[in-house]
Amino acid sequence: MSVRGPALGLLLLLFCPAQVFSQSCIWYGECGIASGDKRYNCRYSGPPNPLPHNGYDLVQELCPGFFFGEVRLCCDVQQLHTLKDNLQLPLQFLSRCPSCFYNLVNLFCELTCSPRQSQFLNVTVAEDYVDPTTNETRTNVKELQYYVGERFANAMYNACRDVEAPSSNEKALGLLCGREASACNATNWIEYMFNKDNGQAPFTITPVFSDLPTHGMQPMNNATKGCDESVDEVTGPCSCQDCSAVCGPKPQPPPPPVPWRILGLDAMYVIMWSTYMAFLLVFFGAFFAVWCYR
Repeated sequence: MSVRGPALGLLLLLFCPAQVFSQSCIWYGECGIASGDKRYNCRYSGPPNPLPHNGYDLVQELCPGFFFGEVRLCCDVQQLHTLKDNLQLPLQFLSRCPSCFYNLVNLFCELTCSPRQSQFLNVTVAEDYVDPTTNETRTNVKELQYYVGERFANAMYNACRDVEAPSSNEKALGLLCGREASACNATNWIEYMFNKDNGQAPFTITPVFSDLPTHGMQPMNNATKGCDESVDEVTGPCSCQDCSAVCGPKPQPPPPPVPWRILGLDAMYVIMWSTYMAFLLVFFGAFFAVWCYR
């Protein structure tokens, strides 16, 4: 009996590795100062923690897909507040297209709070940090890799590429991509958002794009919404101004009218030549009549 128990446990471990691996964090809470008022996250390798009840409103507002069951996440309430603050800039430019903004928030919610972070996040640089309040030694996450599905990245870009910035005729991505909108694509847009040199990211996150498992990581490849789709029953799709797919095909000009023909010839030419010949006939008839009369 004592041998059967460990054997059964080993058998379940071999046949259900995904369940063992699926719920694991790479960080939890905030640690040392990165720059200005921006902070690093604290490294944490363990199961997701229950979110305190005072964070329920925030997670429903930002990441409603995580609001179920016991609401166990890899972020605390302060990280949710930081996430909300960091989304204010793209909110100004992209919220007019709900599905575009939905996909973008999905990217950052999975990064910040997903209970299965360890599947697609890999810490590459970490540094010890002594908390001045508790004198406890913790670890700052200073750099990491984010494995993102190419399908997700391309779908997010396609939903946002036509969105126009408010009060201007420019594309919003031209203001959020670090380059002209015409030069922006799915990969360099995400790379720019995750680069600490953009003045918004507290530390560098290196995105790795793949639809297939690579280096032992399972890329984040959540379902997305097209700009012509509704996010929910209340919110409609993006407008035609921000989503060319909503506009439908461009109207075709009507075909030119069938030309008027006489005896297979263009009627205008026939009338012009007939009038001209009649004029000549009358002119020369009058001329010869006057000449004969004299």
